[in-house]
Amino acid sequence: MRRRSLLALGALLPGAVLAQPHWLVGTWQGEIQGGSGGREGPQRVLVVRSVAADGTVTGSWSVRGESAGGDSQIKLSGETLSITTARGASVSLARSGPDTLAGQAASVGGRPRPLTMTRQR
Repeated sequence: MRRRSLLALGALLPGAVLAQPHWLVGTWQGEIQGGSGGREGPQRVLVVRSVAADGTVTGSWSVRGESAGGDSQIKLSGETLSITTARGASVSLARSGPDTLAGQAASVGGRPRPLTMTRQR
């Protein structure tokens, strides 16, 4: 009887141990392309700590080397990520590979510029 209990417990544990974090969780870095000075060039950093079942993302968006500068709204729908930064810029990224996000970023009143981000390991 005791052996059966241990076997049953062992069958349950591997599933818990093997649980994988959401594919988006991690640190991503990229650079906005096509800018001429200003804030377009510096690397952007997206840090994703968790993704809720409703697509709400807990994380931060910042310019590399600067503080996050306030709360950004981050939402995931399928494999498409929408970010509204604390400064009002908008970012739209889609998963384009296991460790790549590609899309566009636009400052308030600015035109969209290409942005590709890669997961940092």
